Amino acid sequence: MTVDRRLLLAASFALFCGCSGGTDTPTEAGPDAVADGTVKKPDAAAPHPDAHADSKTDSKAGGHDSGTHDGGSPVDAGHDTSAALDGGGDTGRTDAEADAAPSDARTDAPALDAAADAGCVAPREVCGATCTDVATDPSHCGDCTTACDPGGTCTAGVCGCPAGKSDCGPIIGCIVATTDPKNCGACGNACEPGAACTNGVCGCPGGDLECGVVVGCVDPTSDPNHCGSCTGACPSGDICTASTCSCPAGNVECTGACTDLMSDPSHCGTCTTACAEGDLCMSGVCSCEAGGTVCGSGAATSCVDIQSDPEDCGACGKTCGATQYCTLGACTCRPGLTACEAGAVVACADLSHDDANCGACGTACAITDRCQGGVCTTGLVCPTGSSRCGGGTAGGNGSCYTLAERGENPLHCTAVTGSCGTACTTDQVCALGLCTDFFTSAACATCPCAACGVGATCCEYPGSTEPICVEGNACPQ
Repeated sequence: MTVDRRLLLAASFALFCGCSGGTDTPTEAGPDAVADGTVKKPDAAAPHPDAHADSKTDSKAGGHDSGTHDGGSPVDAGHDTSAALDGGGDTGRTDAEADAAPSDARTDAPALDAAADAGCVAPREVCGATCTDVATDPSHCGDCTTACDPGGTCTAGVCGCPAGKSDCGPIIGCIVATTDPKNCGACGNACEPGAACTNGVCGCPGGDLECGVVVGCVDPTSDPNHCGSCTGACPSGDICTASTCSCPAGNVECTGACTDLMSDPSHCGTCTTACAEGDLCMSGVCSCEAGGTVCGSGAATSCVDIQSDPEDCGACGKTCGATQYCTLGACTCRPGLTACEAGAVVACADLSHDDANCGACGTACAITDRCQGGVCTTGLVCPTGSSRCGGGTAGGNGSCYTLAERGENPLHCTAVTGSCGTACTTDQVCALGLCTDFFTSAACATCPCAACGVGATCCEYPGSTEPICVEGNACPQ
């Protein structure tokens, strides 16, 4: 310890204890020492010149606050003033240790400050990076690891559904069974497409017909696929007006179908002239649109878009797999399927239903479980209204599909109750429960597209915006 600091501590101690100014304190010689070896009493209103510098140095180096004595003189807050000064007892520490060691008063300060900054005091708890009340937080209800079902509430640490809602489990969550068309009257009871749920009962809007769970609700006065009745499909190219099929103005009827001979590639210029698949008919003349590629030979010649044709993907004759489609000239998994590798084999899996790849590639369910909504679910019995079908790439126990889901699933395409349907081929889509052929054309950038011709409908490939020409009048959902 320096002589100046010892003098400062001696003076501060004297002031703190209220010692008489007439009592001289023996000390080592220093700047304030008089010739007779005594020390001058510091002026109470004028601190020693070294006191400010010493106090500031201690504050910055040790993290201490400088204190001020009642008399106005700064004291060294970084030292215990009750400790004996030089000659008054051994503190058990060197001067350097005394300056460097933290005081007891600040030992727990960082932890207390962190807790105070986070505001995480009882009854709140720290769950991961979140400070929350597990009595009311539906994401951490009762403890940090318990999450309530979607839409659920947490009350007094117990999960539940809001008043008027029913709990349909961890996948569906809390629903209003009286109005939810996906869970109408009961969990998982989905209404037909276009139908509404009223008081827990499915029904079509006024004037519409209910044509089954796959087709759903239709307007028989204007729907050419159900003109006048659920089964009243108009001939290709006809329109439905007031529940009656008829040809549009300017069209002619060719082999029972209405067509425009100036633009229909199936009847280009005459009823008997058919262009190659994918050709345009312009002013009654067939042509392969710029950007198209002529593939095949003889009667099998076609004008294709190698950017989107699954049978000529990137080049003529390059065919994609049944679970793939062609996009930007490359074969990839159909929308809704994920590429999963198993050794050298890469397969496209339905992660929502595949019990060998449930929720993620390689996550297999137990033999007594099924994959439902990407989660391994205990029990093999399917809910009412659904059937178990092999799950994606590996089969196994499979998963439960409603008839409406199978009506648009290319892996289990059917409109028949109780049937798991069939897997559509690479040049087919599942449209209203039927595997239906389609083709592409470079002339089709958006729908409608004249290159589809009569007998085919321009649709978007399911899960994408790529236009395709689907045979018949129905597009996949």
